[in-house]
Amino acid sequence: MIKRSIFAALLLVLLGVATCAFASTESANELEQLPSGVDLVGDQEPIADTTPESSTEEFIGRRARFFRHRFRFPFGGGFRYGWRYPLGYWNTIGRPIYGPRCVFGRPFGGFFYC
Repeated sequence: MIKRSIFAALLLVLLGVATCAFASTESANELEQLPSGVDLVGDQEPIADTTPESSTEEFIGRRARFFRHRFRFPFGGGFRYGWRYPLGYWNTIGRPIYGPRCVFGRPFGGFFYC
């Protein structure tokens, strides 16, 4: 009797995890939401892949090529331009390079706006 209840509990947990994973793939557009006042300009540049092969932070099943995207934001009565980086890239490489020199400097929706 105990074995059946453990099996049923594990099956229920597996079903719940599969449902959550499926639900998160459908709402992938949430990563494209922008902070208020920010507009993507359209320019993009590839980011060099400098992570070692043993890195655990990557997409499942494939390695993706990341791009930084140009954006503009209101500043002092006009506009200033910045770059939007993937958050994983920013945490490992971008922060030591730029540090506190980012004027906008906000993480939002899987990206860091610098």
